Amino acid sequence: MARGKSYYFIIDKLTPGKAMLLKRGLLELSIVVDVKVDVRSSVVEVKALKKIEETVKTVCSLAGLELRTRIDKKDL
Repeated sequence: MARGKSYYFIIDKLTPGKAMLLKRGLLELSIVVDVKVDVRSSVVEVKALKKIEETVKTVCSLAGLELRTRIDKKDL
């Protein structure tokens, strides 16, 4: 299994249903290794093989969500 770099994002309007839609959409991409979603804190961790910010923004807009910002792990 390929190892990826972790990217963290804060997502607005995140509900459990939309979180599953976001996770499924991201996992369909070949560059995404894993996705973890914390609905309570609105933080999404995406392990990907290359930069993924624009793709996350696109998937968020399709799911009816808003990407607020990308954060570093130390800011969690």
